[in-house]
Amino acid sequence: MTLTIELTPEQEACLETQATARGLEMAEFAKLRLLENGRLEPAKSDPCAELAEIFAQWSAEDERMTPDEIERADAGWNEIDRGLAENPVTMREAMICADV
Repeated sequence: MTLTIELTPEQEACLETQATARGLEMAEFAKLRLLENGRLEPAKSDPCAELAEIFAQWSAEDERMTPDEIERADAGWNEIDRGLAENPVTMREAMICADV
């Protein structure tokens, strides 16, 4: 199967940079990224139910945390918040070159 996608010049440049860094052609790199990220699996029938399950799992994990664990977790999030405030990046910039 052949697939054609439209990319912005910035997205194409990021794709080319990442592919070149790995010694691959852009098409092969894009194919590998699709396969690595599971993008070819069928969509879940109810994404809201899946999200609710994730939140329920997080709540159960939170209930088992000790006060010290909660304090360390809060400190970690506070550090992330400070870092984002000091070094803001727009969602567009983050997604263009994200190497997830």
